[in-house]
Amino acid sequence: METFQLNFNPQFQDISPVFAGEAAPPAGHEQQNAVSPYTIIHYVRAGCGTVTTRGTTYPVTAGQIFIFRPGETAVYTADETDPWRFRWVGFNGSLAGGFLDLPTVMDVPPEVFENLCDLLHPAYLLEYQLASEILFLQARVQTRLQERSDPIQWVMDYIEASYMQDISVQFLADQVNLDRSYLYRLFKKRNGCSIQDYILHIRLRKAVWYLEEGYSATETAALCGFRNMSNFFHQFKTRSDAHRTPGQWQKEAIGAELRKPKRTKER
Repeated sequence: METFQLNFNPQFQDISPVFAGEAAPPAGHEQQNAVSPYTIIHYVRAGCGTVTTRGTTYPVTAGQIFIFRPGETAVYTADETDPWRFRWVGFNGSLAGGFLDLPTVMDVPPEVFENLCDLLHPAYLLEYQLASEILFLQARVQTRLQERSDPIQWVMDYIEASYMQDISVQFLADQVNLDRSYLYRLFKKRNGCSIQDYILHIRLRKAVWYLEEGYSATETAALCGFRNMSNFFHQFKTRSDAHRTPGQWQKEAIGAELRKPKRTKER
Protein backbone atom coordinates (compact mmCIF):
# COMPACT_ATOMS: atom_id res chain seq x y z
CA MET A 1 0.00 0.00 0.00
CA GLU A 2 1.41 3.35 -1.02
CA THR A 3 0.04 6.79 -0.12
CA PHE A 4 1.23 10.18 -1.36
CA GLN A 5 0.50 13.26 0.72
CA LEU A 6 -0.04 16.28 -1.50
CA ASN A 7 0.87 19.85 -0.73
CA PHE A 8 -1.93 22.34 -0.17
CA ASN A 9 -2.40 24.49 -3.25
CA PRO A 10 -4.50 27.67 -2.76
CA GLN A 11 -5.28 27.71 -6.49
CA PHE A 12 -7.47 24.61 -6.06
CA GLN A 13 -10.63 26.01 -4.52
CA ASP A 14 -13.31 23.95 -6.30
CA ILE A 15 -11.57 20.60 -5.85
CA SER A 16 -8.42 20.39 -3.74
CA PRO A 17 -6.67 16.98 -3.72
CA VAL A 18 -5.10 16.14 -0.35
CA PHE A 19 -3.70 12.64 -0.77
CA ALA A 20 -3.68 9.79 -3.27
CA GLY A 21 -2.47 6.23 -3.36
CA GLU A 22 -2.89 2.69 -4.58
CA ALA A 23 -3.04 -0.76 -3.02
CA ALA A 24 -3.10 -4.43 -4.00
CA PRO A 25 -4.11 -6.19 -0.75
CA PRO A 26 -3.82 -9.98 -0.45
CA ALA A 27 -6.81 -12.29 -0.83
CA GLY A 28 -9.34 -11.92 1.97
CA HIS A 29 -7.59 -8.90 3.47
CA GLU A 30 -9.98 -6.85 5.61
CA GLN A 31 -9.35 -3.26 6.63
CA GLN A 32 -11.31 -0.50 8.33
CA ASN A 33 -10.80 3.01 7.06
CA ALA A 34 -9.63 5.74 9.39
CA VAL A 35 -12.29 8.43 9.86
CA SER A 36 -11.34 11.32 7.61
CA PRO A 37 -12.60 14.88 7.14
CA TYR A 38 -12.21 14.42 3.38
CA THR A 39 -14.22 12.80 0.61
CA ILE A 40 -12.33 9.72 -0.61
CA ILE A 41 -12.99 7.98 -3.92
CA HIS A 42 -11.60 4.51 -4.61
CA TYR A 43 -11.42 3.15 -8.13
CA VAL A 44 -11.14 -0.64 -8.55
CA ARG A 45 -8.79 -1.35 -11.44
CA ALA A 46 -8.89 -5.16 -11.23
CA GLY A 47 -10.39 -7.93 -9.12
CA CYS A 48 -13.23 -7.47 -6.66
CA GLY A 49 -14.15 -7.13 -3.01
CA THR A 50 -16.83 -5.83 -0.67
CA VAL A 51 -17.42 -2.59 1.20
CA THR A 52 -19.54 -2.45 4.35
CA THR A 53 -20.74 0.95 5.50
CA ARG A 54 -23.85 2.34 7.16
CA GLY A 55 -25.07 -1.20 7.82
CA THR A 56 -24.99 -2.34 4.18
CA THR A 57 -22.46 -4.53 2.36
CA TYR A 58 -21.81 -3.71 -1.30
CA PRO A 59 -20.01 -5.95 -3.82
CA VAL A 60 -17.51 -3.95 -5.86
CA THR A 61 -15.81 -5.11 -9.06
CA ALA A 62 -13.30 -3.74 -11.54
CA GLY A 63 -14.51 -0.58 -13.26
CA GLN A 64 -16.48 0.65 -10.26
CA ILE A 65 -15.83 3.32 -7.66
CA PHE A 66 -16.77 3.37 -4.00
CA ILE A 67 -17.01 6.57 -1.99
CA PHE A 68 -16.19 7.29 1.65
CA ARG A 69 -17.80 10.48 2.90
CA PRO A 70 -16.29 12.76 5.56
CA GLY A 71 -16.60 11.22 9.02
CA GLU A 72 -17.79 7.87 7.64
CA THR A 73 -16.44 4.51 8.78
CA ALA A 74 -16.31 1.48 6.53
CA VAL A 75 -14.79 -1.98 6.29
CA TYR A 76 -13.49 -3.09 2.92
CA THR A 77 -12.43 -6.64 2.16
CA ALA A 78 -10.55 -8.12 -0.79
CA ASP A 79 -12.12 -11.14 -2.48
CA GLU A 80 -10.81 -14.56 -1.44
CA THR A 81 -10.10 -15.71 -5.01
CA ASP A 82 -9.80 -12.51 -7.06
CA PRO A 83 -8.50 -9.78 -4.73
CA TRP A 84 -8.90 -6.27 -5.97
CA ARG A 85 -6.32 -3.66 -6.89
CA PHE A 86 -7.48 -0.08 -6.44
CA ARG A 87 -6.42 3.55 -6.40
CA TRP A 88 -7.85 6.30 -4.25
CA VAL A 89 -7.83 10.04 -3.90
CA GLY A 90 -8.94 12.18 -0.95
CA PHE A 91 -10.04 15.76 -1.50
CA ASN A 92 -12.09 18.70 -0.29
CA GLY A 93 -13.18 22.01 -1.83
CA SER A 94 -16.34 23.92 -2.62
CA LEU A 95 -17.54 21.26 -5.12
CA ALA A 96 -16.72 18.23 -2.98
CA GLY A 97 -20.22 18.29 -1.50
CA GLY A 98 -21.57 17.22 -4.89
CA PHE A 99 -20.28 13.71 -4.18
CA LEU A 100 -22.08 13.32 -0.85
CA ASP A 101 -25.47 12.40 -2.33
CA LEU A 102 -24.10 9.96 -4.88
CA PRO A 103 -24.53 6.19 -4.45
CA THR A 104 -21.79 4.52 -2.40
CA VAL A 105 -20.85 2.23 -5.33
CA MET A 106 -21.11 3.23 -8.97
CA ASP A 107 -20.00 2.14 -12.42
CA VAL A 108 -17.83 4.72 -14.15
CA PRO A 109 -16.68 5.04 -17.75
CA PRO A 110 -13.24 3.39 -17.97
CA GLU A 111 -11.54 6.47 -19.36
CA VAL A 112 -12.38 8.54 -16.28
CA PHE A 113 -10.07 6.92 -13.77
CA GLU A 114 -7.59 4.88 -15.77
CA ASN A 115 -5.51 7.98 -16.37
CA LEU A 116 -5.89 9.15 -12.81
CA CYS A 117 -3.04 9.19 -10.37
CA ASP A 118 0.08 8.23 -12.30
CA LEU A 119 2.19 7.90 -9.19
CA LEU A 120 5.44 8.34 -11.08
CA HIS A 121 4.65 11.97 -11.79
CA PRO A 122 6.13 14.72 -9.64
CA ALA A 123 3.69 15.95 -6.99
CA TYR A 124 2.92 19.27 -8.63
CA LEU A 125 1.79 17.56 -11.82
CA LEU A 126 -0.12 14.95 -9.86
CA GLU A 127 -2.21 17.58 -8.07
CA TYR A 128 -3.32 19.19 -11.32
CA GLN A 129 -4.12 15.86 -12.89
CA LEU A 130 -6.10 14.71 -9.87
CA ALA A 131 -8.16 17.90 -9.67
CA SER A 132 -8.96 17.73 -13.38
CA GLU A 133 -9.95 14.04 -13.28
CA ILE A 134 -12.17 14.49 -10.21
CA LEU A 135 -14.09 17.32 -11.89
CA PHE A 136 -14.41 15.23 -15.04
CA LEU A 137 -15.66 12.29 -12.98
CA GLN A 138 -18.27 14.47 -11.29
CA ALA A 139 -19.56 15.73 -14.62
CA ARG A 140 -19.79 12.23 -16.12
CA VAL A 141 -21.51 10.77 -13.05
CA GLN A 142 -24.12 13.52 -12.97
CA THR A 143 -24.77 13.01 -16.68
CA ARG A 144 -25.16 9.27 -16.18
CA LEU A 145 -27.62 9.76 -13.32
CA GLN A 146 -29.68 12.15 -15.44
CA GLU A 147 -29.79 9.52 -18.17
CA ARG A 148 -31.54 7.23 -15.69
CA SER A 149 -34.75 9.20 -16.04
CA ASP A 150 -36.69 5.93 -15.76
CA PRO A 151 -35.16 4.26 -12.69
CA ILE A 152 -37.52 1.28 -12.79
CA GLN A 153 -36.54 0.42 -16.36
CA TRP A 154 -32.88 0.78 -15.39
CA VAL A 155 -33.38 -1.63 -12.49
CA MET A 156 -35.15 -4.14 -14.74
CA ASP A 157 -32.38 -3.92 -17.35
CA TYR A 158 -29.73 -4.34 -14.68
CA ILE A 159 -31.42 -7.45 -13.27
CA GLU A 160 -31.75 -8.90 -16.77
CA ALA A 161 -28.02 -8.42 -17.37
CA SER A 162 -26.72 -9.29 -13.87
CA TYR A 163 -29.05 -12.04 -12.63
CA MET A 164 -26.09 -14.33 -11.95
CA GLN A 165 -24.70 -11.93 -9.33
CA ASP A 166 -25.85 -11.20 -5.80
CA ILE A 167 -28.30 -8.29 -6.13
CA SER A 168 -29.74 -6.44 -3.15
CA VAL A 169 -32.55 -3.91 -3.18
CA GLN A 170 -30.28 -1.50 -1.32
CA PHE A 171 -27.64 -1.76 -4.05
CA LEU A 172 -30.22 -1.03 -6.75
CA ALA A 173 -31.62 1.90 -4.77
CA ASP A 174 -28.14 3.35 -4.44
CA GLN A 175 -27.52 3.02 -8.17
CA VAL A 176 -30.64 5.01 -9.08
CA ASN A 177 -30.23 7.38 -6.13
CA LEU A 178 -33.62 6.57 -4.57
CA ASP A 179 -34.69 5.60 -1.08
CA ARG A 180 -34.98 1.81 -0.81
CA SER A 181 -38.62 1.81 0.34
CA TYR A 182 -39.62 4.31 -2.33
CA LEU A 183 -37.94 2.26 -5.07
CA TYR A 184 -39.72 -0.86 -3.76
CA ARG A 185 -43.13 0.84 -4.02
CA LEU A 186 -42.46 2.23 -7.49
CA PHE A 187 -41.27 -1.13 -8.76
CA LYS A 188 -44.25 -3.04 -7.37
CA LYS A 189 -46.67 -0.48 -8.81
CA ARG A 190 -45.09 -0.87 -12.28
CA ASN A 191 -44.65 -4.66 -12.32
CA GLY A 192 -47.15 -6.02 -9.82
CA CYS A 193 -44.44 -7.86 -7.91
CA SER A 194 -41.57 -7.10 -5.56
CA ILE A 195 -38.01 -6.63 -6.77
CA GLN A 196 -36.99 -9.91 -5.10
CA ASP A 197 -39.76 -11.78 -6.91
CA TYR A 198 -38.73 -10.21 -10.21
CA ILE A 199 -35.12 -11.30 -9.68
CA LEU A 200 -36.31 -14.83 -8.93
CA HIS A 201 -38.53 -14.84 -12.03
CA ILE A 202 -35.59 -13.85 -14.26
CA ARG A 203 -33.30 -16.44 -12.67
CA LEU A 204 -35.83 -19.25 -13.10
CA ARG A 205 -36.49 -18.25 -16.71
CA LYS A 206 -32.76 -18.37 -17.39
CA ALA A 207 -32.48 -21.69 -15.53
CA VAL A 208 -34.95 -23.29 -17.95
CA TRP A 209 -32.79 -22.14 -20.87
CA TYR A 210 -29.56 -23.49 -19.33
CA LEU A 211 -31.18 -26.85 -18.59
CA GLU A 212 -32.48 -27.03 -22.16
CA GLU A 213 -28.93 -26.45 -23.35
CA GLY A 214 -27.74 -29.47 -21.39
CA TYR A 215 -26.13 -27.83 -18.37
CA SER A 216 -26.35 -29.83 -15.15
CA ALA A 217 -28.56 -28.68 -12.29
CA THR A 218 -25.44 -27.70 -10.29
CA GLU A 219 -24.01 -25.67 -13.17
CA THR A 220 -27.38 -24.05 -13.84
CA ALA A 221 -27.81 -23.02 -10.22
CA ALA A 222 -24.38 -21.35 -10.19
CA LEU A 223 -24.93 -19.63 -13.54
CA CYS A 224 -28.30 -18.24 -12.42
CA GLY A 225 -27.19 -16.79 -9.11
CA PHE A 226 -28.48 -19.49 -6.76
CA ARG A 227 -25.95 -20.03 -3.97
CA ASN A 228 -27.87 -22.87 -2.32
CA MET A 229 -28.83 -26.01 -4.23
CA SER A 230 -31.76 -26.96 -2.02
CA ASN A 231 -33.21 -23.48 -2.46
CA PHE A 232 -32.75 -23.76 -6.23
CA PHE A 233 -34.56 -27.12 -6.33
CA HIS A 234 -37.38 -25.79 -4.15
CA GLN A 235 -37.85 -22.57 -6.14
CA PHE A 236 -37.65 -24.35 -9.51
CA LYS A 237 -40.26 -26.90 -8.51
CA THR A 238 -42.70 -24.50 -6.81
CA ARG A 239 -42.25 -21.20 -8.63
CA SER A 240 -41.33 -22.04 -12.22
CA ASP A 241 -43.76 -23.21 -14.89
CA ALA A 242 -42.03 -26.60 -14.91
CA HIS A 243 -43.42 -27.73 -11.51
CA ARG A 244 -40.77 -30.43 -11.41
CA THR A 245 -37.27 -30.70 -10.06
CA PRO A 246 -34.61 -29.41 -12.46
CA GLY A 247 -33.42 -32.95 -13.17
CA GLN A 248 -36.92 -34.25 -13.88
CA TRP A 249 -37.76 -31.35 -16.13
CA GLN A 250 -34.48 -31.61 -18.04
CA LYS A 251 -34.89 -35.34 -18.59
CA GLU A 252 -38.41 -34.92 -19.93
CA ALA A 253 -37.56 -31.89 -22.06
CA ILE A 254 -34.51 -33.50 -23.67
CA GLY A 255 -36.43 -36.76 -24.16
CA ALA A 256 -39.24 -34.93 -25.92
CA GLU A 257 -36.70 -33.23 -28.18
CA LEU A 258 -35.16 -36.58 -29.10
CA ARG A 259 -38.59 -38.07 -29.86
CA LYS A 260 -39.40 -35.38 -32.43
CA PRO A 261 -39.54 -36.83 -35.99
CA LYS A 262 -36.57 -35.97 -38.13
CA ARG A 263 -37.25 -33.87 -41.19
CA THR A 264 -35.98 -35.35 -44.44
CA LYS A 265 -34.07 -33.15 -46.82
CA GLU A 266 -35.93 -32.00 -49.87
CA ARG A 267 -34.59 -33.34 -53.08
